[in-house]
Amino acid sequence: MIICENCGAELPDGAKFCHNCGNTVADVPVKQDLGEKCAYFKADGLRYAILNGEAVVFNQLGECAETVTVPDVVNYNGKVYDVTAISKDAFKGCKRLSQIVTGNKVTEIGEEAFSGCTILKSITIGEGVKAIGKEAFSGCTILKSITIGKGVKTIGEDAFAGCEKLTRVNYTGDLKNWCEIDGLNFLMTSSDRALFVDGKKLEGQIAIPDGVKKIGSGAFRYCNKITDIVIPKSVTSIGDNAFDCCNNLKMICYTGNLAGWCGIEGLYALMKTGRAIYIDGKELSGDLVIPDGAKSIGADAFRGCSGLTSITIPDSVTSIGARAFAACSGLKSITIPNSVTSIGYRTFYNCSRLTSVTIPNSVTSIGADAFWGCSGLTSITIPDGVTSIGSSAFRDCSALTSITIPDSVTSIGSSAFRDCSALTSITIPNSVTSIGNCAFEGCSQLKKIYYKGTKEDWAKIGIGTEAIAHKVKICYYSENKPKLSLTTKYWHFAADGKTPEIW
Repeated sequence: MIICENCGAELPDGAKFCHNCGNTVADVPVKQDLGEKCAYFKADGLRYAILNGEAVVFNQLGECAETVTVPDVVNYNGKVYDVTAISKDAFKGCKRLSQIVTGNKVTEIGEEAFSGCTILKSITIGEGVKAIGKEAFSGCTILKSITIGKGVKTIGEDAFAGCEKLTRVNYTGDLKNWCEIDGLNFLMTSSDRALFVDGKKLEGQIAIPDGVKKIGSGAFRYCNKITDIVIPKSVTSIGDNAFDCCNNLKMICYTGNLAGWCGIEGLYALMKTGRAIYIDGKELSGDLVIPDGAKSIGADAFRGCSGLTSITIPDSVTSIGARAFAACSGLKSITIPNSVTSIGYRTFYNCSRLTSVTIPNSVTSIGADAFWGCSGLTSITIPDGVTSIGSSAFRDCSALTSITIPDSVTSIGSSAFRDCSALTSITIPNSVTSIGNCAFEGCSQLKKIYYKGTKEDWAKIGIGTEAIAHKVKICYYSENKPKLSLTTKYWHFAADGKTPEIW
């Protein structure tokens, strides 16, 4: 037996609706009930619940209306209540609903509140709304325009999924507030959507206002009419997909200095090959000197800066982020200071003209894909402190002819030297315990591997699938000239102490 919370009528188990008073037998999920008993009532075609002194729109009465206007206030038993929320599933699947206007006192639109309203054409979300719930308008297949009030702070996951006809987004606030909304990547999901902020269409040159610290995820996604953007020095982070598919964005101007630029998080969302970068009025090209005092070079800081030819990094820098110099296709040389301890993921990925790089002894790891595609690199010295070589670290370094791996290395990642087609020899220390899948696949000129251990030591190494081609001969180290063998080769260092030489 179920007791109706509104009128006290006894209802059979499993009942979802009270035929005595019209109450829906369910919780109101938009807000937590802090102990006050819910009171349900009907007014002007809508059913409400009173929760903690505020009114929540629960659902419609009877047949769905074509237009719903959620009021600012509602009267119940002689008392006026602010209407502050629209419940989860409140209008879900209403097939006649074509227009919605929310009151200015509504602060929250619940999950799936208008999901599946398939003839809904326009929405005006009041200035008081702060949160739009998960899938709130999903499946509104002919929705063409939406006006979002300046109070919105968060947009839930897939809030506008399946809104295939949505072509116009109007935001009543300013650009500063727009940048700070969380979840815009769930709204700006199509190249067909024109964005209007404070009545102005975003196109051509735009300037992010001073004082903005964060540009949120998806903030300018698919704004493919933007050509230039000014980023103020106040910005410290840029969210995922913030500038995704801004295909006509060609110029980025940052008003701060180089050290400030290096510290911005999330530059992956902004940095693309072919975009001119101006920092403090100067284009990034030619020789670049990172200023003394900079402690880190953030992820993607100079990714795609094809005009850079050389980079000097000061001793104050202790870390270089992922993809920091990826696709710097004009970069020829770089010196990494002794303060740096690791080379991260794709740091120099596709730096195709890089011929010289100095790795200091302070570096202990070379990350995955670190030098992948550095096709101009002819030789490299891995310092004695390195303990691991990441997967695909030197993949497609097609000009690399030889390399010596130091005794400190214990693992060589999968595809680490894959398609190094000019590599003719390599020395592997007996400290290595694992060689990943395809580590030397595609090394068509590799005939010999000089192993600094015995045949028994080699047998103990975990060697992955297709790591070494069958034609490659493994030569084992021996300080003294062994007896001649037709099947086993031995080697030692020549007089210079560096060059491997077969006995």
